[in-house]
Amino acid sequence: MTVRTGEIDLERLDGRCYVRYLSERAEIEEWIKHDDHFYLNQKGDLRHGLFVIDDEDLDGCEVCQEARFDDIMRVQELFNQNGPLRGLELFSGKGFVTSLEEGLICNVGAGGLGTGMAMSGFVDIKWAVEYSPAAALTYK
Repeated sequence: MTVRTGEIDLERLDGRCYVRYLSERAEIEEWIKHDDHFYLNQKGDLRHGLFVIDDEDLDGCEVCQEARFDDIMRVQELFNQNGPLRGLELFSGKGFVTSLEEGLICNVGAGGLGTGMAMSGFVDIKWAVEYSPAAALTYK
């Protein structure tokens, strides 16, 4: 929302986010499914409050936006082709991952690994075996 512009290498950026002008609820909900996506359709200040802006009022980096759309499409294509991986998590104190037949993935490690993988949407953890009773309670 400023007149200053510049160009830097995307790899130098730490903690990127993507902002689009959106006003339709369905588009907004689809866009903000990603943690680094935000939308803008109003601006304001403490004195005047919020007011609606037009699409033309928000300039963005087209190179960044195109690269992000390409990433999203590539991930969606992979997910559509393969679906989520199914997983079994076992705790043994050894941290390694073994791929098994038919896309089944077996995580041998702490419970947080499987939880994080499940939260990604790409792994569907069906079962978890935990040795520690206290840690097992976190799965309930």
